[in-house]
Amino acid sequence: EALAEEAVDIFASIMTADPLAIALTGNDLSMIPDLARALIRALLLTPGVSQMWTARDETGVLAGYTMFALPGQLMLSTDEQMKNARFMEFLERLSPEAQSYFNNTMGKEFPKVNNEAFGIESSERTTYWCNFAMVRAEHQGKGIAKALFKLAFEQADKLGAPVALSTTNIRNVPIYEKIGFRHLEERVMQSPWIEWHLWFFIKDAATSGSADGEYMAAILSKNSKVRSAYSVSLICEVEPNMTSSTIPGRLIQSQQVLVFSKLLIEMNRCMLRSLRLSVKYPRSPYLWEVSTRLSKCKVPKHH
Repeated sequence: EALAEEAVDIFASIMTADPLAIALTGNDLSMIPDLARALIRALLLTPGVSQMWTARDETGVLAGYTMFALPGQLMLSTDEQMKNARFMEFLERLSPEAQSYFNNTMGKEFPKVNNEAFGIESSERTTYWCNFAMVRAEHQGKGIAKALFKLAFEQADKLGAPVALSTTNIRNVPIYEKIGFRHLEERVMQSPWIEWHLWFFIKDAATSGSADGEYMAAILSKNSKVRSAYSVSLICEVEPNMTSSTIPGRLIQSQQVLVFSKLLIEMNRCMLRSLRLSVKYPRSPYLWEVSTRLSKCKVPKHH
């Protein structure tokens, strides 16, 4: 619950001028936090549906996050998700025109254009679909999004699934291309209140098998803008009201971190654990710290 509210706060702070957020709330900007809350809770509070990667600054404040629906899953597609999202309460607060637009857009038009752009049937279900990629304004331009996506790319490679997303912000286009996505096309969408655009991106699953830990190089970049340490976390199948313990360690390879974390989960029968590591970049005067924390997970049998 607390993490969901942190995520909502970031969404609401940077999406007030987003055309899709405006369209989905019927141009009622006061409803944007409620929109965020419904969508985020559906994924975050329903076990087995999503994975969330988070970054916290040195004070512990959530600086950014990405959230992915696992292959085979879809946001707001089950009764359990709808209940966790309190979706009907949100929908009832929209105007009748906004209710109709939301249902038609999210239920029909958005899936249709996604499938056409990606050339994949049920594209949101058959990919490691990124529903959210948010970084607080004051933390943007510091490599956080790149670090979060590098971690997610490694996870997607292990799942054997491509990573896909669409964005409504043209400023994100060069960012996603630089991160490693392939830009497919752009679509123009209409609403009674505002015209909005969609840009579609995909990153194919690696064919080499396992990830090579390149994200560590990105996190240890000598980018002069990055001066504070960020705690980067993987949260799987989150359940509310959970606590974590910390296991200190000094591991260098990202692959080792993930493998070791999965072993902890199996050994402790899905009990929450966190793995913390510190890495000092040899040419930098700064101490860089990356933490990988895994919340209560159900590890797939093939792992």
